Amino acid sequence: MALHRISLGVAGLAALLILAACARTPAPKPVHFFAEGMPERLSDWSVVYVAEGRLRLNARVLPYDLDSALFTDYAHKLRTVWMPEGASARYQADEALDFPVGTIISKTFYYPRGEGDTVLRSDDAGAEADGGLTLGKVRLVETRLLVRRESGWIALPYVWNAEQSEARLMRTGDLVPLTLADKDGRRQQIEYMV
Repeated sequence: MALHRISLGVAGLAALLILAACARTPAPKPVHFFAEGMPERLSDWSVVYVAEGRLRLNARVLPYDLDSALFTDYAHKLRTVWMPEGASARYQADEALDFPVGTIISKTFYYPRGEGDTVLRSDDAGAEADGGLTLGKVRLVETRLLVRRESGWIALPYVWNAEQSEARLMRTGDLVPLTLADKDGRRQQIEYMV
């Protein structure tokens, strides 16, 4: 009888472990460089991906920051760069870095969330140590990709949906209405221009 209970206990534990393993978020697809065309979805590139309530950076996608960033309607920016395996940017003393073909530079514009649909005018960017963003704390607006192809650089703007699950290519631009609140609670209606 005791042996039967142990067998059932082991079988139950094995089933629980199998279920737990199945519930894990699958590994993201590797970053995909498109030598031509303009993919409709940001997720096709796999530079960033949404999992477990966070916007995450894929493997070998490195976050970076600028010493002198441009002002963009109080939006914060998550900047990243990815280069093909074994490639590196070449330093040029009198010019910009020379990035190899296949480089993908991204800039995600977002706001810290306030109450309801309000976004905050805040110095706290909300980015985490690994470069990711907790989606419950931020409102994603747009991700711009700069892609280095054989013919040169191409810029692709992707606008995030309300659920923050996907961003779609928006070649013609868009206006995103936002309610911006400052630290004193004063609200202002703005239109973020894509």
